[in-house]
Amino acid sequence: HSHQGLTYGGFILSPSATIADVMELFEAAIAYLRENGISEWIYKLIPSIYHRYPAMEDAYALFRHDARLIARGLSSAIDLHDPLKFRYDRRTGAKKAQKAGCTVRLASDLAPFWKILSENLMAVHGVLPVHSLEEMELLRDRFPHNIRCYETVLNGEVIAGALVYETHTTAHTQYLSASWFGKKYGALDLLLDRLIHEEYASKDWFDFGISTEEGGRMLNQGLVTQKEGFGARAVLYDIYKLALE
Repeated sequence: HSHQGLTYGGFILSPSATIADVMELFEAAIAYLRENGISEWIYKLIPSIYHRYPAMEDAYALFRHDARLIARGLSSAIDLHDPLKFRYDRRTGAKKAQKAGCTVRLASDLAPFWKILSENLMAVHGVLPVHSLEEMELLRDRFPHNIRCYETVLNGEVIAGALVYETHTTAHTQYLSASWFGKKYGALDLLLDRLIHEEYASKDWFDFGISTEEGGRMLNQGLVTQKEGFGARAVLYDIYKLALE
């Protein structure tokens, strides 16, 4: 398998890669793994919204080698070329935040948002973010054009934020969170309205990430309903197991 901390993996294909090339690539990889005593191969497909060109040759190769689907994460994404209308409560929340005087800005300091995020995760799930503040600052400094944090501010105080990973095609919200005041004033509704309709309007997709656990067998209905309220619809994150014995 590729790094297990990664949401998706698999081969990165050039635009010139044909199905014959990919079938040959799989044959070579399988032969190499068998020669080195590997008994099974876990393959995380790159979701289609992250493709710059149609690129599902690997999915076909997995089928041809009798790979078995072992996990299916359900993400929620928005087609930014033809976005659906926000649900009424999401539109109302954005207007409420704007009326209260909330503003959205690009964050230079991650610490205020990380405090909100950490407190919420600990209160609800008893865990801290996967990345520490120091790790995320390091990642952002190394990839300043691919990792950005946006925040909603009221009277000089950060009350909500979104940590966004950017690819050529897609803006992905790695972390979203709001303080008590942020939830009261609809701060995330305003923030996401700005990101979807202004900041990332030129991208192809806006991806909220998965709302599932246990390999997709448990759906967080409240979480996915919130994402659907912004016009997001289902995208699959599939993981396959290929037996090599």
